[in-house]
Amino acid sequence: MHIDRIDIHPLLALLSPPYGDANGLKYYRASLLVEATMSNGIIGFGEATGRLPALVPEATQRYPRVIGMDARNIRNVLKQLGDVSPRVRCGLEIALWDALGKLTELPLYQLLGGSVRTRLTAYASLQNIPHSTTAHLVTHALQAGYRKLKMKIGASSVETDIATIQTVRAMLPKGVQLAVDANEAYHYPAALRVARAIEHLPDMMWLEEPMPISQTDDYAALRSKVDIPLAGGENVRSAADFSTLITAKSLDIATPDLLHIGGILEMNSLISIAQARGIRASPHTFDGAIARWAAIHLFAGMQPSGKGCNDEVFEPIEWDIMPNPFTSDIVETSHQIIDGMILLSDQPGLGLSVNRDALRQWRWTGESFPSR
Repeated sequence: MHIDRIDIHPLLALLSPPYGDANGLKYYRASLLVEATMSNGIIGFGEATGRLPALVPEATQRYPRVIGMDARNIRNVLKQLGDVSPRVRCGLEIALWDALGKLTELPLYQLLGGSVRTRLTAYASLQNIPHSTTAHLVTHALQAGYRKLKMKIGASSVETDIATIQTVRAMLPKGVQLAVDANEAYHYPAALRVARAIEHLPDMMWLEEPMPISQTDDYAALRSKVDIPLAGGENVRSAADFSTLITAKSLDIATPDLLHIGGILEMNSLISIAQARGIRASPHTFDGAIARWAAIHLFAGMQPSGKGCNDEVFEPIEWDIMPNPFTSDIVETSHQIIDGMILLSDQPGLGLSVNRDALRQWRWTGESFPSR
């Protein structure tokens, strides 16, 4: 099975109203869908997300290098791309795995070593900046059946953030767990104040990236002083780079992103390194639908962080519940999410199909692109 052609579909949707986190409001969603057609007619789909004015020319330049190569030798294909951005590399890798699954008539999680489970717990990921939207989003998540939620902090004062967390925690029924994500907003003293204010609230899952992830010593110091688990690493770009965080004992939970780290093979290496050092893992999967399902397939085969095989020994996976046409319109799947539980089917590859009418509807013309 050789790669016959690769087509890219740049997609852009403007958000109204915008929503966001400590980094600011998001005014758009963007996706570069990768369509790889094989010599036998099989089509694999992948995805990269980010700023299209950078992704499109890079993909257009690099992807032709692999035409004619054996798609089953995924490492060789990726090597041929050269020094390419992690997102562009990942978009093609996902498409190759999807095609290989269709060739073998196996779901991706079987190709990656088999599933430990096909039923995974998801947590509802909220983009609740501005905070005036928080109560509505929390209510929506609870009504949808989620028992784990993550909210955003870091865009206000420390006092306001602490008060908002306390308010949300009071809204949640007993047993519903809450994580908070500051997107690297604080310095060490502020992070310590927030952690100490919330560490003994009931049913807290973790505090995510309270400081810039590069401050490994500060993370290690904070971790030694508080009881709430620290999570982070969504923007780390390789398993090797993650070793610094692991060696410094900076985190309890690694939150790698498939697109940021460069694909399934690199993410699988990271998980192995983290788990060997006693660090749990929960994937960051915000933005694209295809990339999210690829991460879910990978984590279906992840070994538990404790003994047994029940939901409590597995970390939950992020499920973006914010409005996004690329997760609601572009992809159709036999997988299900019911009451916060992801149920994987046994369909080959990623188990997805693509709505081509929606591809045409949301296609970016290459003209103006939002600045944020």
